[in-house]
Amino acid sequence: MSKETDDQSLAPRILAMCKRRGWSLHWSARGAYLHLESSELIEALRGKRGDPKSEAADVLLVLMSITEANGISWSDVVAKATATCARLETCYPYPGEERQEHECAMSQTPHTRSTPFRMPAQNTVWTLVTAFQTMLLCWEIAVALDLLPY
Repeated sequence: MSKETDDQSLAPRILAMCKRRGWSLHWSARGAYLHLESSELIEALRGKRGDPKSEAADVLLVLMSITEANGISWSDVVAKATATCARLETCYPYPGEERQEHECAMSQTPHTRSTPFRMPAQNTVWTLVTAFQTMLLCWEIAVALDLLPY
């Protein structure tokens, strides 16, 4: 079996496993699990506890269960990520884009901005996960307060 075939068959297998185990496929439950697993991944990367590879696999498993349960093919997700990466490899930095203190290759290209573009030195993964966790927490609060329709 080829790698591509393995990747394409994994998401349906994950969804079937979730159903067999009786796990909720509702976006609020899946979102809570994604929040939990991404937090555990960050803890593992920080050296606090856990194996980063196992935690990353758990994040991927939950993400694939979300996409598959909502009719989003994993190959479409990978294609979209590939296209986004290709675009970001060649485009100018956008306003608000987080960057390290060091100069990147894109900063050598003239900008239309009047001042140099700099963002505070922060870990991009940490910032993205924190933003995502905040968003999920807001969803969880809204669901708990019955503010969102199901």
